Amino acid sequence: MKYPIIFVVVISLLSGCVKNQATTSSPSATSSSKPKEGIHTLTLQYRISMDAVAPSKFVAIYSTGMTMGLKVHWKIGEEKKKELDALLAQLEKDGSNGREFTAKAKWIHEGFELEVYEIEGKF
Repeated sequence: MKYPIIFVVVISLLSGCVKNQATTSSPSATSSSKPKEGIHTLTLQYRISMDAVAPSKFVAIYSTGMTMGLKVHWKIGEEKKKELDALLAQLEKDGSNGREFTAKAKWIHEGFELEVYEIEGKF
């Protein structure tokens, strides 16, 4: 059954609500060292694009639901980023949806934008 686009958008917005957490709303300056304040351990899930409307994105998973697609700033190092990119390309090729990762990250705008300092998963 096909749903009108407004229904899909409303459900997406409602499911994107996240629990309130104390965060620092300003992004850190271009610092190569990991800031200690505001770092959270999060479960990130990679959601592949099933159509041309929504691109593949990471979402944060909470016990009460998930965020919408996140804008992610990677602070994980070049080698780890290459490994992650290769894994994501393989997930896209295989059509594997919902792969979960554990990340240490800082919210820039909670529920929308994130700086990731460490990410763990099978690479």
